[in-house]
Amino acid sequence: MTALTDVPTRQQWRAHEEARQGQIVVQAMTAFGWKVHRHVMPVGSKLVTQAAAPIPRSKSSNLTLFVRGRATLTHEDGTVYPDRVPGMFSGDRPDTPAGRLTHFVVEELEFWCFNWHANRGALPELSVLRVDDGGTFSPLPGQRVITCAGVLGSRPAGTAFVSDGAALVASGQVYGFLIGGARV
Repeated sequence: MTALTDVPTRQQWRAHEEARQGQIVVQAMTAFGWKVHRHVMPVGSKLVTQAAAPIPRSKSSNLTLFVRGRATLTHEDGTVYPDRVPGMFSGDRPDTPAGRLTHFVVEELEFWCFNWHANRGALPELSVLRVDDGGTFSPLPGQRVITCAGVLGSRPAGTAFVSDGAALVASGQVYGFLIGGARV
């Protein structure tokens, strides 16, 4: 478990849906004691984030994995950041700049997100799982896995399981999370 201190408050960092109000579908799932939310945003949707000051990645209140679609990301000063595309993980990104950032969906976008507030002031220790179609993933026995896209062995997206150590073949591009431990 990663217990962060000095995570930005909701006044210091917030996100809101700007266009096509109510069109973003959010589904909650609890796996290994952690809440993770699946978000699906239709084309034309905008998600706007506002940061009062730069936020170091180590203090971010969200861990997000994009699994389908594409969104552009533009800062209020005109800076264009790399598109949000399948396989992009927020934990691999640089710090969040101060100001207003707009995600504009150009292909229906799906992402999965662990939020510090939703998880009572903590985030899981996790790694990102990426397996190409037809590829094999050999988890250690006891490894905690959440499949977010594709099918891993017989486990489709939205499945959480504890590995028995058997090698698993990917059907479709597989994205998911490897959880460092259960939350008790």
